[in-house]
Amino acid sequence: MTTRLKTFGCGVAALALAFTTACSAGGGGPAADLSYIAVQDGQVTDTTTNGVSIAATDAIRYGVNDHPIKRSFDLDAPTFETFCKRKLQVYRVDVPVTADTEPYAASRLRRILTLVRQCGGRLVVVLQTGFAWQDRTDAGRYPAADRAALYSQGYDRTLAFVDQFRGEPIDWELGNEINLLAAGDDGFPLFDRGWTDAEFDKPLMYDWAAVLRGMSDAIDVIRQRPGGATTRRVLNTTSSNFGFLDFMIAQGVKFEVIDYHYYNWEGADPRALYRAPPLPAYNLFKKLATYKRPVIIGEVNAAEIYHDEYANSPTDALTQKGFRSFRNTLQFFRDQRELTIEAVVAYEMWDEPEKPAPENRFGLMTAYGQPKLSMSILTAFAGGPLPASERQALAAAGLLPR
Repeated sequence: MTTRLKTFGCGVAALALAFTTACSAGGGGPAADLSYIAVQDGQVTDTTTNGVSIAATDAIRYGVNDHPIKRSFDLDAPTFETFCKRKLQVYRVDVPVTADTEPYAASRLRRILTLVRQCGGRLVVVLQTGFAWQDRTDAGRYPAADRAALYSQGYDRTLAFVDQFRGEPIDWELGNEINLLAAGDDGFPLFDRGWTDAEFDKPLMYDWAAVLRGMSDAIDVIRQRPGGATTRRVLNTTSSNFGFLDFMIAQGVKFEVIDYHYYNWEGADPRALYRAPPLPAYNLFKKLATYKRPVIIGEVNAAEIYHDEYANSPTDALTQKGFRSFRNTLQFFRDQRELTIEAVVAYEMWDEPEKPAPENRFGLMTAYGQPKLSMSILTAFAGGPLPASERQALAAAGLLPR
């Protein structure tokens, strides 16, 4: 994740990976008044329910981002206890497909897929090839390091990895927030700009187009194989960087679904988002609808989290403002009728205290397993059971869905 104040995306970071070889179903869970779905020996079973359920009133599926590939198995139990019981349905994860990660990434993803399916959920997998770490040769496999090599890197890695999961309930995302790597003539990222494909007419973007076209073509092959017809490709963008989508379409990158990342402040209205002058404000829903593809909001949280004074405490005024911002955003997405939004996926499941601020505090759960009000808000929109204490807290703060 790159630190930035934005109405745009907050990246799924792929970090150095380390794993244990044994699977543990232990580990601490959420707060004591949560009713649980137990995850033991790869199985999901209901336990007692003492919460208050708020019925879902729309077809949007709600979910969370998480980073399970880079960690040991000890958080699987509390993660999926929370995911299942709160009726979340989408689990978005980043997966590196590189020479040194691919074998155990596939094994790890199979276990995660089992747990998600037992909760009735769907996976969104963000594929990251070696070029995400500036490796043009794929660990020496393609020594020419030219755009043909980049295409082969994307094609070969994607075909080999994704075909192992053909027919499974997984959407495959082609990289993450690549649009933010483009810079304007002033050398700065295209925040609140990037409306046209011409702004992405840069050598680096042509390099990335080669990688993404390879990934896209590989999934084309899988879609033609038995059981592969429903395999979907996803491309994401942030801010007003719709020119990135147009540029990649022109370069032959195919995708069925758009993933848009949204982080904004209390009081912001997605029907009138800021663009750098002289361009006028724009309606996010109407703009996304012009692509005539289903949309997921693949990352969403409050922009207040980026503020230096954000204390990540329920008694902190700025944190409370962030909860209102998050709730209002979900309300906007649910109430609009101009766009088909399939899913809204919060960033992210857990706080990550090992990271520097602000990347350490986006979690809907604390590192100690306590749900924040943001998790309660997401649960309410998802129609999951809320413990009475959480529902009372949301009602007192005016944070229940309307």
